[in-house]
Amino acid sequence: MILACASSALSQKVSSLPARAVPAPATASPTTDPTLLTPTTATVDLDAVRHNARLIQRRTAPTAALMAVVKADAYGHGSVRVAQALQDEGVEHFAVARVSEAVRLREAGIEASILVFEAPLPEHLPAYARYRLDVNVCSKAVAGALVQLAEQRPPSEPPLRAHVKVETGMERLGDKPEVAAGIAGRLRRTDGVEVAGLWTHFVSADDPEQQAFTRRQLGILQEAADSAGPLPNGRVHAANTPAMLHFAESFRIRPGRSRG
Repeated sequence: MILACASSALSQKVSSLPARAVPAPATASPTTDPTLLTPTTATVDLDAVRHNARLIQRRTAPTAALMAVVKADAYGHGSVRVAQALQDEGVEHFAVARVSEAVRLREAGIEASILVFEAPLPEHLPAYARYRLDVNVCSKAVAGALVQLAEQRPPSEPPLRAHVKVETGMERLGDKPEVAAGIAGRLRRTDGVEVAGLWTHFVSADDPEQQAFTRRQLGILQEAADSAGPLPNGRVHAANTPAMLHFAESFRIRPGRSRG
C-alpha cells in the first residue's frame, strides 16, 4: 500500500510538468536467441542424500521417526529419485504439499506413508483412499467429509489415515487445541479411519531468540494430544529442519532442506 500511494502521488506531480518528447524504447534482443542462453545442469548426488538421512537419524532422539519432506519436486532435486533413495535407506514416511505430488510418488513405486500438507477438497478424498495417502485433517469440515467417505467404503478396505492439524501459533490451517482434540477423538471412534498423528508447524524454530515460543507451541501440541486420548498408531510431530536437533522430542521430525 505504501508503494501504491507513493506511485500515485508521483504520477500527480509529473502530470503537472510541461510535456516533452520521450524517446522510443530500444528494441530488446529476443530471449530465445540461443547465443544468449547458458544451459544449466544440476547434479544430485544420491549417495549424499542417503548420507544426510543417516546423519539426521543418528543425531536426533531415538524415539523420533523421520518424515522426509519432498515437496516442490524435493526442492528441485527430483522427488521420485530422492524418495526412492531415502526409501532404500529405510525412511518410512514422506510428506508433500499437494495431492498430485503424492500420486506421482505412488505411481513411481513409493510404498511408504505419504502425508499431503494441503487442505484436501472433498472431491479429492477418493484419490487419497485409492493411493493410500495420509490426509491433513485441518478442520471440522474435512473431518466430516473423511467420516462420510469411511462410512461408504467396504470394511475390507484399509483404513483412511488422518493427521489432525493443531493451530499453535502459525495461523496457517488447523484448529484450536481443544477443537483438534475433539476431532481426533471423533476420528478415533470412526470405523475405517486411523489417526496417524497430531501435528503442527513451528513459526520460527530457526531463530534462537524464539526458542521459548517454539517450546510453547510444542507444549500446546502435547496438551492437545493428551486431551485427545491414546492414539494406538499415532504420533505427535512438529519439528521441521531448523528444529530437528533442538526439539526432536516432537516424536517425528520433518526435515526438508538440510546439509550434512
